[in-house]
Amino acid sequence: HAKENENSFDSWFALLRGVWQQHFASGLQHGDVIILHHPSKEATICKRIIGMPGDTVVRTDGGDSQDSNHRIVPPGHLWIEGDNSRQSLDSRSYGTVPASLVIGKVICRLWPLREYASLGLDGNGIEHW
Repeated sequence: HAKENENSFDSWFALLRGVWQQHFASGLQHGDVIILHHPSKEATICKRIIGMPGDTVVRTDGGDSQDSNHRIVPPGHLWIEGDNSRQSLDSRSYGTVPASLVIGKVICRLWPLREYASLGLDGNGIEHW
């Protein structure tokens, strides 16, 4: 039984090390789900990072005119979008948001308890749970 316990411990340790490296040891990156203060009202919101400072974001909804389809994310700002793009109010509505509004990065979803949910793919195509 000692060998089984050791293997079990090693597996848990590897899992926890991976979670730590993926979510706590790295800064914000493309695809991260974040909680932040709403840019124009007293509320908190949960959105996914689509663009980082210096990125050119191509609006998939077409924008207001031909020139507004491409946005460059300025220094210190983020382009955020909700996963439910048809109903989400996000950077497509109010533009880039200051990174200083970020409260934290979502690392797991605890509710509802009936389903264990992936947070989706990050900018590197790696699935986050």
